[in-house]
Amino acid sequence: MGDGRSKREETSDQLRAQMAEALLALMEQEPIGKITAQEIASTAGVGRATWFRLFGSKEEALVWQAKRLWHSYWRNRSLDESEATDRERGDAFFRFNYENRDFLRLVYRQGMKHTLYDVYYQLIMPAETSDVMAGYVARCAAYAAVGLLDEWVTRDFAETPEQLIALARMASPA
Repeated sequence: MGDGRSKREETSDQLRAQMAEALLALMEQEPIGKITAQEIASTAGVGRATWFRLFGSKEEALVWQAKRLWHSYWRNRSLDESEATDRERGDAFFRFNYENRDFLRLVYRQGMKHTLYDVYYQLIMPAETSDVMAGYVARCAAYAAVGLLDEWVTRDFAETPEQLIALARMASPA
């Protein structure tokens, strides 16, 4: 932690986690469109102003939660995400989503799947490259993975992560 800024950031992240979890709990009970900032804050045990200070919208909270889950997935496996190969990142994407299928089911059931598309694309897209063809291939592969995920969730995770990884490799232009 070290300095005061790190302590504030840690506290803010803890509050974000509380509020994102509160939003998910409320989404289990009612449509997201009917959930108010006051309800989220109250469920999380914080003030309404805290919600607005840390999140601009419910969609932002869902995106934050997806990123938090993704980074936690890597930490829990003692893996360095930044050193992962494109293939390792792609394989982890399907295993991660299978482990977090209840989160995805809830988001889909609430009609909010669009909030995840961009964040998931960003999470699996490798760093930029100066190789033009490699850039195009990586972008196609990332969108293909998100498309496969969409079908997988729609099919209620009928296949195993390993089966999806095999499909992703067949769909990948690389």
